[in-house]
Amino acid sequence: MINKIDVPVQTSILLDKVLLVGSTDYTVIGQPMVPSAKVLAIVEEHEKTEKVIIYKKRRRKTYARKTGHREPYTLLRISEIMGAKQSPL
Repeated sequence: MINKIDVPVQTSILLDKVLLVGSTDYTVIGQPMVPSAKVLAIVEEHEKTEKVIIYKKRRRKTYARKTGHREPYTLLRISEIMGAKQSPL
């Protein structure tokens, strides 16, 4: 799940700003990014999160406000990780 991006559903996107690449053998942590690491992802759907209720009240002042908020997000499916072929130090 990421913040909503304006890309049609079932479109593949390439994410090139990767912070960490890992496997069972080794892990590469970027400083701040891992060079030559890329992730290929497919946009699955655009939805909203569950509603968060915001309730404000002032005691003894007859003031009460109730609002809600739903954050839009994009659901991605990771199809391929093209990681850095570096060995750990």
